[in-house]
Amino acid sequence: MAQPGLDTCNCFAVRKAARRMTQIYDAALAPSGVRVTQFMLLMALNKEGGLSVNRLAELMVMNRTTMGKNLRPLERDGLVDVRVSKEDRRSRDILLTRKGRSLLDKAYPLWRNAHDSFEQKHGARFAEQFRSVLSAVTG
Repeated sequence: MAQPGLDTCNCFAVRKAARRMTQIYDAALAPSGVRVTQFMLLMALNKEGGLSVNRLAELMVMNRTTMGKNLRPLERDGLVDVRVSKEDRRSRDILLTRKGRSLLDKAYPLWRNAHDSFEQKHGARFAEQFRSVLSAVTG
């Protein structure tokens, strides 16, 4: 049986594009000292005003163990505060610290430049459709 080429594999195409996008955004965010995954976690916490580890993992489409590994450096650097939940002592709530908000203020223009560059290269309509298609896959 003939094996299909990688050029027909949806997963390969998405992962290849995701790696390239990550490289672009990581390079843009480098002066801030955070990578794009960390930036997205901080943005989610900023928008939501704090979340449980489980809810943040769900929002980011990550398993809880991976989320914990991603949060450790942010906590170590004082960008997030991990607290025992008031509602359920077995759960942990993640809150953005003042230092985390300050870093977001510094990093946001860098992220915005990468975002705008993508839209300039591919067009605003394509970028909107691209996000819509990806949302359909993850939704």
